[in-house]
Amino acid sequence: LQNKAKDGHMLFMRLNCKNTSQKSGFSIQNAEGQEVLKSNDPQAGAIQVLLDNKNYSNPFDLINAKKLDTFKLELKKAKVIKVFNASKLYTFENGKAELLDKPVSCHL
Repeated sequence: LQNKAKDGHMLFMRLNCKNTSQKSGFSIQNAEGQEVLKSNDPQAGAIQVLLDNKNYSNPFDLINAKKLDTFKLELKKAKVIKVFNASKLYTFENGKAELLDKPVSCHL
């Protein structure tokens, strides 16, 4: 699933991995296609993902592994996805949520 923000940032969600050895996650690219944030970056610091303003911390963090299933269910219904990291807020409209169940390559 990918969503484009008004400022050109793209959010890529990888939830259902074809290869079970790969991990779910997300990445954000700027308008030039450069990756600016990914869910499994240890140097990124705290990442907060909000669905319709409900905070899920970083649901892709290994510590929150049990929260991921709840997050996936809520993501299908959410209208707005926000990602907050290092004083920067990225805001995306949740489009094509029906594609979230589609198995994808989760190579990040």
